[in-house]
Order: sequence, then C-alpha cells, then structure tokens
Amino acid sequence: MGQVQLQLKFKVAALLFFSTLAFKSSAPYTSPDPYYLLNCGSSAPSTEDNRDFLPNTQFALSTGKHISVGEATSPTLYAAARVFTDASFYEFDINCTKTHTVRLHFLPLTDKYDLSTAVFNVSANYQFNLLNNFSATDPTTPVKKEYLIHVAAKKKRICFTPIRGLAFVSAIEVFSIPDDIIWSSEWELNFSASNQTLETLYRINVGGSPVTPSKDTMWRTWIPDDNFLASGDTSNRTTTTNPINYDPEVLTEEIAPDSVYDTCRSMASPNSNITWEFEASGHATHLLRLHFCDITSSTLDELSFNVYINDEIAFEDLKPGSLVHRFASPFLKDYTADSGPLSSRGKWLIRVSIGPPTHISWSMNGILNGLEIFKLRRGFQGFPEFETEIHVLSGIRHRHLVSLIGYCQEHSEMILVYEFMSKDTLRDHLHNSDLSWKQRLEICIGSARGLHYLHSSLARPILHRDVKSSNILLDDGFTGKVSDFGLSQVVGPSMSETYVSTGVKGSFGYFDPEYVRTRQLTTKSNVYSFGVVLLEALCARPVIVMDLLSEEINLADWAMSWHKQGLLGRTIDPSLVGEIKPNSLRMFGQIAEKCLEEYGADRPTMGDVVWNLEYAFQLQETEMAREPYEDSITTCATELPLPVIGRWPSISSVVTSHRDDDSAVARDTESESTASQVFSQFMTSEGR
Repeated sequence: MGQVQLQLKFKVAALLFFSTLAFKSSAPYTSPDPYYLLNCGSSAPSTEDNRDFLPNTQFALSTGKHISVGEATSPTLYAAARVFTDASFYEFDINCTKTHTVRLHFLPLTDKYDLSTAVFNVSANYQFNLLNNFSATDPTTPVKKEYLIHVAAKKKRICFTPIRGLAFVSAIEVFSIPDDIIWSSEWELNFSASNQTLETLYRINVGGSPVTPSKDTMWRTWIPDDNFLASGDTSNRTTTTNPINYDPEVLTEEIAPDSVYDTCRSMASPNSNITWEFEASGHATHLLRLHFCDITSSTLDELSFNVYINDEIAFEDLKPGSLVHRFASPFLKDYTADSGPLSSRGKWLIRVSIGPPTHISWSMNGILNGLEIFKLRRGFQGFPEFETEIHVLSGIRHRHLVSLIGYCQEHSEMILVYEFMSKDTLRDHLHNSDLSWKQRLEICIGSARGLHYLHSSLARPILHRDVKSSNILLDDGFTGKVSDFGLSQVVGPSMSETYVSTGVKGSFGYFDPEYVRTRQLTTKSNVYSFGVVLLEALCARPVIVMDLLSEEINLADWAMSWHKQGLLGRTIDPSLVGEIKPNSLRMFGQIAEKCLEEYGADRPTMGDVVWNLEYAFQLQETEMAREPYEDSITTCATELPLPVIGRWPSISSVVTSHRDDDSAVARDTESESTASQVFSQFMTSEGR
C-alpha cells in the first residue's frame, strides 16, 4: 500500500490455522535451470560453500549509474560490491512462472565510499517490496536476506533505489523452486500467492548442527536452536543414523534435508514444556512451519502433545502416529500468527512451545525437529490502487474515516501519509481483550458511520471492498476510523446504478457470498463484511480457524449457529462475561444476524446499522422498566425476546458539503432524537 500504516493492509486473515499440507509425489528435484549466482562487484568468478558465483559482466544491468568498489578482480565473494547512484536493476531471463528464491548479500565496504551509511530500497520487478529504508552498518559481517516470491513476468528484475546517498549489493541469487514447497492448496486458499512475498526470518535445525547451503537441495542455511531456547534444561536431544522415510503423499525431500529430520528435541519429562523465543517484527503476520519426524519412539502411539504459539494452543493433542504410518516419516504443520509478547529488551517475540497433551492423562512425549519462520509481505500496491486511494480520500473528509495528509511518488516508491492513529487497529485490541463492551460498541458505531457516509452522502457512492477489523484504526480516544481505500470502487455515474461488476477482492472470511457468486459489488457487500466485524468485536476470535471442527472454522457460521439457539452468550469474549447487559447483547446479535443475511436485499443499510447499534448502546447504558416484550437474555428462557422488527428503519439524507464531523452524514439522525423517542420508535412493528 505504501502508507504509514503499511503493515495494517498486510495482516490479512491473521491468526489462521492450517491443516497438514498435502504434497503429491513428483519426479526427484534437480538443481534449478536456469539459476543465477552473481558476484555483483567483481569481474572474476568466486566460490562460496562449493557454489560458483559468476562475475558481474555476465549479467544484464540497467543503464542507471553504477560502479564497482572494492577488489574488482578478487575471487572472494564479499571483496567487491556494486554501487548504484540512481535507480537501477539487474535483469534475469527466467522464462517460467514458478516460485523463486531471491537471496541478497550485503557487506558495507568502506574503502572508496562508506557504504555503511547507505539507505536504499530493493524490489523485484518494481512489484514485490523486499527492503524499505535498508542499511547494512557492520563492515565485518555480511547481511543475507532471503525471499520467496511468485513472479509471472518472463524477465525477473531486482531493482535498487537509493534513498539517502547510495545503494549497493555484494551478491545476488535467483532461482526457481517447486511451487509446492510453499504455495500449497491451503495457503492459496487464504493468501493470493501471486501477490505475496515471504521473507525468511529463521530456519532452525532443532537439536542439531548447522546445515550449510551445499547440504541442502534448495541451498538453504539452517542454524542450531541453542540460542533460542527459553525454557532451560527441559529437553533431550535425539539423533538417528537410520534413513528418513519420506511419504510422497505427505511431503517431498525438498521440504527440508535429512539433517533436519534426523535430529530433534523431546520433552525431558512428561509434564515439562520446551519453549523457544524469536525476535520478530511488530504488527506483522508470520508463517511458522513446524517440522516433525518421530525418531524417538518404539511404537507409533507413544507421542501426543500440544503445540503452542504465543502461549495459545495451535495444535492440540498432536499425534504423529495418526498422520504418518512409519517411524522416521516426516510431516509438517503450518500456522500463521502475529507477533506475541515483548521481550525484556522491548523486542516483539514469537514464542513456540511443546507440552503435555490436553486430553490424555497418562505420560506422553512430544518432539520438534525443525522450525521455519517467514514474514508475510504483500507486493507493491499497484498504481491503480495507489491512484484510487488518493482520489477517494482527497474528496472526502469525515470524523470516522482516516484522513489523507499527503502522498509522494518517486521512482518506484508510492507513499501515502495519513493522520497518526496511536492506538493501532481494532483487531490488535480484540486480540488482547483490552476493550470494554462500551468501547467496542462506540468503535463499531463510529466505523458504521464512516461507511454510511461513503454509501449515502456522496454524489457517487464509494464501496470499500475490504472492510475488516484490521482496517479500523483507533486514535488516542479510541475513536474508530475506517482506513485502506486502495481496493475501493466508485458507483456511477448513473443514479440508477447500484453495483459495480468486478473481480472478487478483499480478505478471506469477510467475503459477501453474494458478491463471490455474482461478482457484483454493492453497498450490501460492505454490510456483510461489517457484520463479521461485529462478531469479532463480540467474540474476540479470528474469523477463520482452520484447526477447529468444521462447524467452528468460520466465525460467522459458528456465532450465528449459537445465536439461532438463543445462546449467543456462549460465544462472547471471556473478558466481557458479566459486563454486557442482556438486552444490549440481544440487540447486537440481531444486528449482526441481519448484516449476515445470505442475500443483499435482506440486509439493512449502513444507516440502519448505525441507528440500531446506537440503540444497543442505549440499552447497555440505561436501566429501563421492563415491558413483557422488551426484555431478553440469552441464558434466561423464561423472558420474552425483543420485538420482531417488521421493517428495519431506512435512513435517507442529503449532504451538500464534506465536513469534518458527523454532520456530514446528516448526523446519522441519531442526534435528532431523544432517548425516549429512540425507544418508542423501536417499539413499533413499523420501525421509524
């Protein structure tokens, strides 16, 4: 997206769980062809870990200004570097659309230019953002960065753009890898592979020794786990010399080398936990790949254990013997998570643990053989999305929409600058369960006002297309504001037009099913997505949890199934237990249910949603004398429900100017009614 809250856009479907990946059998993998290993600053070839890097002269380089510094004829890989004084790129002719590994090597030489002061950006094909404002400051230690990307273009470009001073690179590796190493069917379901980049943060050989590129078919480096153990002496190391039994229906040998699977750590005692901690990026989504191979047991049923990520159960009662049917047969589990707690040094952490199973009382053991941690990065926001966001936000101003302050487009950089939202996203706070019910209602009301303004108060309605909790930002006073308009569509110009025909874009778990079926985006598509947000606010759980029972995977389906039984209270965030007044909860559940109707025609407008959320807020704030039909509570069968709404109120208003307050939406009409009027209006079967 190229904006200050860049990471907010990228946190799509955070905290998703993935089932075991299924990799079909294929021919044995050989070295990629073609592959490029480039010694960027040198005119001579070099060798690193038994791999030959070719000189810079054999690769296509753009006509931008660049020079070689260091020992240009040295056969040592880091003795020279290529320096760029302007935007430049290397071009590699790889005519295939597979997933590619891109590795970048940096050593800041200081002889001719002090490269330790250079600050620059790196991208792939000006589409995949690899490094932003990057600098390498230690002239004694090379920095290596690795990315997995999916580039459809026949020619692959690695682009360097100086930000302050110069840009430079010591060496580059580009080669294709089998798609099923990362982009499995489950992964494709939740993330668009062609629009994502994975940055490798850690590759850990648990209980083992370092694995160098020459010992790995994908030329990867694996490091020991000793420096990341946080649980003390609670594990045993195991090593085997027996062959590893790969099941081609589970995974292939390219997933990880034998030297990862022939070592492991197991729990030192049945009641102990083993915990590892890794520093990671804050406000980012990470993919964790956990590798398992039972080399410790004498029977297939000896292992059963829980896996925890950031102190939450990721995989419960994991039994390797039920997933593979031979000893020493590897399998893996994928899991996506945000950064967890802060370390004592103030760094964000990802915490991984294995421990005793939940539902088995007798002594069992647990293992871990390897761990990979990737940071999910979205590709560059395309120019159309960049232009759309500027166009949309420059023409509107509302208290509950994030304000655009300015933008910059220079070289490949597209930057949007917004007002500072100090309290991050609604999703962040729901994950931490640190909002009261009153705060959650106020945030939902404000966000609904912002969407109502977009739908009804402009000459041509604006359809957001990515309404979700991570796109609702909070300021110092916890005012909710809708953000991220890069995917927005404008309806028009004819007043008779009510939808936009467009490809399905948005975030998994929030999609309007009617929009998916018809490819017609309407204001009611936003209403459906907002209904999912309402349930997030109530339940504080991810919208999709793949590791649960089928009827519990989807938040909307799960919560509505309880609501229809009159038991919505069983779904609420435990931190809210005893805080929500029964009538407020019942009203809130009715609103969410209407928003989530299968067909758009049956859903309320956002104006209706605003009004009824205000009513739920009043029910929370006010103790009312109970009428027979007025009271309800999901746990009291003897009390009657709130009245059935014969017609949800319909709000129409005309706004002639864009003002920076709620009057831009005709004040959502809520200020034009007293509390008693609001109640009396709702108590009639005809609404207002």
